[in-house]
Amino acid sequence: MSDDSDWLAGSDDEATNSIKPRSESYDIKKLESTHRKRGYRDGISSAKEENLQHGFDIKFPQGSSLGFKVGEILGSLHLLSSFFTDDKELRHDFEQAKVDLHISNILSEANFNNEMELKSETPPSIEKWNSILAKYNLKYLN
Repeated sequence: MSDDSDWLAGSDDEATNSIKPRSESYDIKKLESTHRKRGYRDGISSAKEENLQHGFDIKFPQGSSLGFKVGEILGSLHLLSSFFTDDKELRHDFEQAKVDLHISNILSEANFNNEMELKSETPPSIEKWNSILAKYNLKYLN
């Protein structure tokens, strides 16, 4: 036999062996599809879990720092407005600070770049309220 005849003979054998009943072929394809989808979902879930913890470990200190700064501003304004109840501007500013420094505003897309890094070390709204608080500290605590 020549190489061509072996090739043809192999092809004939494979062709004959690959003819299967239609239902078996459908069942096998369905089973393969099911396992492929399950494997894909398991892989995605596993990757999410691993990356979620890693992301938390990296970003928690940054988020904690922002939360501390916001809490310090709001706590100080609240304390001042409690002691100096006649100052309507102070009470108004305290109410406005609660809105401006709400977590949804601090963690808004406007404060982060595409890599989820803060655009500046301190978001503009925190800087704004730090300066307003400094004004009240000078007025009442000096």
